[in-house]
Amino acid sequence: MSKVAPRAVAAITGVGVLALSAMLVGCSGKPSRIAAPTWDPAVMADRAIADLDQDADGKLSAAELASAPGLQYNAKQIDADGDGHLSRDEIFARIEHYQKMGVGLTPFTCTVLLNNRPLVGAKVRLAPEPFLGDIVEPREATSAEGGSVKFAAEGINMSVVPVCMYRVEITSPEVTLPARYNTETTLGIEVAAMTDIDHQGPPVFHLEQ
Repeated sequence: MSKVAPRAVAAITGVGVLALSAMLVGCSGKPSRIAAPTWDPAVMADRAIADLDQDADGKLSAAELASAPGLQYNAKQIDADGDGHLSRDEIFARIEHYQKMGVGLTPFTCTVLLNNRPLVGAKVRLAPEPFLGDIVEPREATSAEGGSVKFAAEGINMSVVPVCMYRVEITSPEVTLPARYNTETTLGIEVAAMTDIDHQGPPVFHLEQ
């Protein structure tokens, strides 16, 4: 087993340009209205601190964020004061930004590699971080040729998912993957209709046995 920590390499960039507020084009070529989730930044930020702040100091350290990989993914951008911790107000501000943008779905694809080779037939499940409640349903898709993963949505002719902070769970019917990729996942992603300055290109999940 490699000593390299499992992580998602690269991410979404320029998504803000592609996201069309709550409007995407369906298979008929006509616009299809997609309602944006009804975010509650105050409740969600409070819940994140309550659920994850193990030492009760009112903020989340890097160690505490490890149990919420979807929030951890872009922690550097969310950390407005650069102190290496996420406060309740910083989490609030990020979710409030989702609310203000009012995006229903946004383009998203990813790739799954196992030992640097494409993993075909893997199930990729995007599960919203628990502190976000049930505002967004989990999304699932299966990796195809080249390990590429595309998420279908009814009436939409492109791969899209809701804006959200997701835990990423990957399983395969062909190979047994370590728990750190599924039942005890350390993989996370933030899908957001804004430019991601810390990652480049669609995300690639590098798995190792």
